Amino acid sequence: MSCGRMCVCHSSPSEGPAGLERKLTKLEAMVRMLQDDLKKEREEKQRLHLQIKMLWEDNQRLQEESQSSAAKLKKFTEWVFNTIDMN
Repeated sequence: MSCGRMCVCHSSPSEGPAGLERKLTKLEAMVRMLQDDLKKEREEKQRLHLQIKMLWEDNQRLQEESQSSAAKLKKFTEWVFNTIDMN
């Protein structure tokens, strides 16, 4: 009785050891697949956490650069207006 990847088939009293062995083999294969899936998900999660950290650091750097640029622009603008006022 095959019902897909996540199926746990129930044995009947008339089923012999060979049928139970097949089901056990199938369950073991499903467990291995699930373990592989879990490992991949954990690796992806770790990769995403690293990417988030890098993006956060880039964001902090860009904010600091923006503030610095804004301050420099303000000083330059004040200098220009002061220079114009003197003439």
